[in-house]
Amino acid sequence: MVDHDGNGKPDSKAELPSVLDWFFSVLRFKPIPVPEEELAAESGESPAVSYRSLEQLPSVEITKPAEFSWRSTVFPLAVVLLLLAQLLLERSDQTGFLALLPLSVSVSLIVLLFRRDELSLPSFPKANSARPEPTVDLILISAAVPLAVLTYLLSGGNRFSLLSLLSWGGSILLFVLAFWPVRIQVHPLVLKIKNILSQPEIILRIRKGSLLLALAFGIGLFFRFYRLDTVPIEMWSDQAEKLLDVADVLDGQYSIFFVRNTGREAVQFYLSAAVAQILGTGISFLTLKIGTALLGFLTLPFLYLLAKEAAGRRVALFTLILGGIAYWPNVISRAGLRFPLYPFFAAPAMYFLVRGLRKRSVRDFLLSGLAIGFGLHGYSPARIIPVVILLGVLVYILHRESVGWRRQALTLLIVAGLLALIVFIPLLRVAVDMPESFLFRTLSRIAEVERDLPGNPFEIFFRNMWDALRMFNQDNGEIWILGPTHRPAFDWITAAFFLLGVVLTVLRYIRAGKWIDLYLLFSIPVLLLPSALSLAFPSENPALNRASGAMIPALIMAGIAFSSLYEWAARTFTRFKLLHFLLPAVLILAAAKVNYDLVFTDYAEQMERAVWNTADAGKILKAFNETTGSVETGHVVAYPHWMDTRLVGIHSGQPRKDYAIWPDELDSLAGETRPQLFLVNPNDIEGLGRLEELFPDGNVSLWESPIEGHDFLIYSVP
Repeated sequence: MVDHDGNGKPDSKAELPSVLDWFFSVLRFKPIPVPEEELAAESGESPAVSYRSLEQLPSVEITKPAEFSWRSTVFPLAVVLLLLAQLLLERSDQTGFLALLPLSVSVSLIVLLFRRDELSLPSFPKANSARPEPTVDLILISAAVPLAVLTYLLSGGNRFSLLSLLSWGGSILLFVLAFWPVRIQVHPLVLKIKNILSQPEIILRIRKGSLLLALAFGIGLFFRFYRLDTVPIEMWSDQAEKLLDVADVLDGQYSIFFVRNTGREAVQFYLSAAVAQILGTGISFLTLKIGTALLGFLTLPFLYLLAKEAAGRRVALFTLILGGIAYWPNVISRAGLRFPLYPFFAAPAMYFLVRGLRKRSVRDFLLSGLAIGFGLHGYSPARIIPVVILLGVLVYILHRESVGWRRQALTLLIVAGLLALIVFIPLLRVAVDMPESFLFRTLSRIAEVERDLPGNPFEIFFRNMWDALRMFNQDNGEIWILGPTHRPAFDWITAAFFLLGVVLTVLRYIRAGKWIDLYLLFSIPVLLLPSALSLAFPSENPALNRASGAMIPALIMAGIAFSSLYEWAARTFTRFKLLHFLLPAVLILAAAKVNYDLVFTDYAEQMERAVWNTADAGKILKAFNETTGSVETGHVVAYPHWMDTRLVGIHSGQPRKDYAIWPDELDSLAGETRPQLFLVNPNDIEGLGRLEELFPDGNVSLWESPIEGHDFLIYSVP
């Protein structure tokens, strides 16, 4: 069997080619010849050629052409055709079918380059060939297990307590230390820092790559936080539920699982409570948005690291930039809801798994287990992350990189799973005590809990999965709070490069047979399952929030395509290094402009039109409360499909106040002698008429909103 180093090159000390190696060589149209040792052995003669001649076999790294030729134009032509195909796909109602022609021609050209070994593909990071055996400290384990059991017992009543937190944290820490291969030593690090600070001069060297990396993170920071206070401008009912839960935390109700609005995991509420306390933003939309935007930004380092593990630094840099500018992660990070918690935990779980398998590292498996466990406390779609991790190990052990370490990999998978279970224990107690609340949100989409399935479940699932896979390039669905609807989940440039990246990943797997490529490909449909499994409500699929984990491998594939474009430019324009960066940079700038407009123009205007201006109503009632009126005498006359009156209370500085009063309840206010203020929907003829009957001395005025259809009436009673 031919082994390969990090660049896919044969190792001269490896064994003879296996059938799998010969199969992949046939797929790339360069079959490996049978070594002469075997022929000689069969004939009883001594070999005439040394086995070292296998070093002359075709390498994964292709030879760069020395000068420009017509072949140099094939790859950019394929890219242009893919961009054209993507533009046609975006107009699916009229021209989507026309995209098949440029798409098929583009793929054919790429395959032609691959057959001629003229296609540049990213190399692989060097794998560790050592075979470390995981060890365990039985004393620490014997202490961790009782603490985990105690945590379960203390988590009754759906409440965190100081004692349960101490036992929970202790069980996690002891379990990690029991398997951690080397004890943590702080002393050498302290000495190193002291040595640096003791020098008379500190010389800082900044590499070009570090500057580019800092610039990429800066771009991501800009897109996550720019105009965060105004995009989106208004809350809707979901934020009311979340802010009430945050208020509960600030009032000392430390729930493990928040049962309001069909049940929610806890991470966002404690994060938002911390933001409210530390930054002084209070119970507000901005508090929610700061927390979720921070989660969206902190996902980027793990996206970069995972891409680096899969395909190297250059691919990682392109992936980081694309993840920073893309409207999809940007919008779900701005909604102030739990949406970004799915990729936030999926990215590190996958990264530590991939690095753990490459480096054969126990530490990384433990860190992956922590990410899995805490992810289960974040957002219900993250319940698919354990399946994604299991998929990764299964794909790994089916490939030759795992030879000699399969048993250890499976053992460490079990260890990571046990650690995730310990982290999950408080929620496990909730699931046992309140299974209906814990499972309701998931079962209401998969099973017939809220409504009957609208057809055969298998047909619905496969149709949903097809729609979810089309999401990247064609239609992201109709959920308006998640971005501009019925358009691709990526901008047209990133979407085209995602298609190119899929093709290149498949070809890279054919060329080298590395497990990571197959894992990236297979992880996309698995990460889409939280969206595709919406069998009872297929209209909710695709959903950018429940499918957000799939953006991780999808963006990496787009990064692979951009890296290949850079490599083409480097091989073609050997004398003009500026051109190496120019073409990818122009395309990225164009993609950034498209994404900027999608978020700060299209999405912002869509939300302004779609969401009621509860902030205006809250400001009016707050002014009334602070001047002539009081909290008890301000009201919003309830009207179907109008303002969420809880949001009005939040905006007025009264987060526990619901200002709603229905027309048939107005009679109870007839004897009120204090000044009163009523906000009324202009279409509510009944409500306005009843107010005029009860309070004939009242005055009515119109609050004119700059957004058409968002006006309302103010009826003041002296």
